[in-house]
Amino acid sequence: FNEVLNKEDKKLSNFKDSKEIGAASRTHVEKVYQAGYLEGFLDDTFRPSAEANRAQMAKILYNFLESIEYIN
Repeated sequence: FNEVLNKEDKKLSNFKDSKEIGAASRTHVEKVYQAGYLEGFLDDTFRPSAEANRAQMAKILYNFLESIEYIN
């Protein structure tokens, strides 16, 4: 997303393809999205069926390590 969202504004319904996120995963995906570990794509999609590439995984790992103050 191009805009900065507050945690409360980060809902799966913000993604055009949110209905493709499995029912069993929805709550967990929304929590990691709200925590800032994951973000959507610039076209407002989440692409739940796509594989994560190296850059995306690096960003997820970096965001996690920063949140637990392992790195700054």
